Amino acid sequence: MMLQSLRNNFLAGLFVLLPLAVTIVVVQFLLQKIGGGPSVLIYEHLLIRYEFFGAAEDIVFDDYVSARPFIGNLLNLIATIIVLFIITIVGILSRYFIGKFLVNLADRALGAVPLINTVYNTAKQIVQTFSTQKRAVFQKVVLVQFPRAGTFAMGFLTGQAAGEIPARADAGTLTNVFIPTTPNPTSGFLLMIPSKDVIDLDMTVGEGMKLIISGGAVIPGWEGKVFEQPTKPIETK
Repeated sequence: MMLQSLRNNFLAGLFVLLPLAVTIVVVQFLLQKIGGGPSVLIYEHLLIRYEFFGAAEDIVFDDYVSARPFIGNLLNLIATIIVLFIITIVGILSRYFIGKFLVNLADRALGAVPLINTVYNTAKQIVQTFSTQKRAVFQKVVLVQFPRAGTFAMGFLTGQAAGEIPARADAGTLTNVFIPTTPNPTSGFLLMIPSKDVIDLDMTVGEGMKLIISGGAVIPGWEGKVFEQPTKPIETK
């Protein structure tokens, strides 16, 4: 009993600290990847120039931040904020005539370069596909019988099937449903199901994602009711 109590307390503490630890790791990764390069420029053109915080020309950046990790993290943070600010400014300018003109000019220039245009156009299509400004890929959350009759899987409706597939299937109106895997929803199965067999759910796409990523542990409320996961294990015969 004592060992079981210690185990339960350890798991409870782990579940409390795990989201915080993951957040710290992700933020640190973003700071290093986004602010790593610009922070070198800040060091070379600002700190060395004005000899701030012991910076000197005979000290390379890596040695400087190794001896002063706090200042290194601060530089990454400042550089990250600058990069995000520049991205935001580009987004604002892209909404106006001059910005649209420059974006279209760069788009045509990159599209004219062999090999680069293939990578650029592919990345552009992916971004446009999943951009919320263009269209919502996942229209609503649905319930279907999968992988066999009598068992249910939650998925996302992506549209109505059209073209060759429904014509050759000869099954009437088909609905495209993406069934994601858990806990990683980036992979899954594309099912084309008769529309009459698709059950619409009231939960939002965001709530559906939380349910899938959590493996069913986070259950969204419904009609004003908030459902909690059972405190006792489910007995199986």
